[in-house]
Amino acid sequence: MNGDIALNWKVVYVASRQEKAVALRLQQQQIEAYVPLMRKLQRWSDRNKWVDFPLFNGYVLVRPRQTEFDRVLQVPGVVAFVRFDGQAAVVRDEEIEWIRRLVEHGYDLEVSGIEPGTPAGTMVRVVQGPLKGCMGTVIQYEKGTGFQISLEGIRQGIRVRLPSGFLEQITTA
Repeated sequence: MNGDIALNWKVVYVASRQEKAVALRLQQQQIEAYVPLMRKLQRWSDRNKWVDFPLFNGYVLVRPRQTEFDRVLQVPGVVAFVRFDGQAAVVRDEEIEWIRRLVEHGYDLEVSGIEPGTPAGTMVRVVQGPLKGCMGTVIQYEKGTGFQISLEGIRQGIRVRLPSGFLEQITTA
């Protein structure tokens, strides 16, 4: 395989609280890396401040070329590529795009682990708003309906609150 061909998005484990620093180091080596950040109001006894936190603690999304895999592992702070059942975790391009849209539009997000074999709820597609075209599963919150985009490659889910009118049930034939 030609070393200039870009591969799928992979996921690397990184040392605690090193997500942003590792992504910067990778980018400095011309290796495509992405850390989705969500903004939260952090409260201290003397002040409040908006702080950007990684959406996925301990993970950096990386898109190395075939010849760059070893270089990724040599970056300070990188622990290993994420693997499930012996296979490298892969995040599809469309999932990266969904994550970028979620972060860009400042949705109230919550990340949860997805256990293998978890029963799925009603499958839906977002039909309006900035997330139009995203597909996922309806989950129930105490107050209203939530929408979860499942990133099965890394067994994580991103929960977003959306008005029910934004969702359309996907029917299977």
